[in-house]
Amino acid sequence: IRLRCRVSYFGTPFHGWQLQPERSTVQGEIEAAFLRRWNRRIPTVGAGRTDAGVHARGQAIHFDLYPHEIPFLPPTPPDLSSFDKKSTAESQNANVAL
Repeated sequence: IRLRCRVSYFGTPFHGWQLQPERSTVQGEIEAAFLRRWNRRIPTVGAGRTDAGVHARGQAIHFDLYPHEIPFLPPTPPDLSSFDKKSTAESQNANVAL
């Protein structure tokens, strides 16, 4: 099941959105929280990228969960919040429009 949500974050502690080796990123923190919650890697796709230290309010992301992992209660790390969670068509992609 593809879920989309919007995330907000205070970007000061992050080195941008996209995964980077040995650096704290928004995508990395979200995926690490998912790994702790469901004990598997759940890739996320974000609408665009941000640079180091940039804050966001309402950045669209999507990810796929198995039906037994629903209801989805986001395991949000500090400095991140999510809102506007809903399932969406598998053809929808955060990089296009949600």
